[in-house]
Amino acid sequence: MSARIATDVWCSTRSIKMFYSTKR
Repeated sequence: MSARIATDVWCSTRSIKMFYSTKR
């Protein structure tokens, strides 16, 4: 369970980072 949440958060962070990079 914890690992699954961590992966989801990591994916979310990566998506946001990519989004910000593209927006920039």
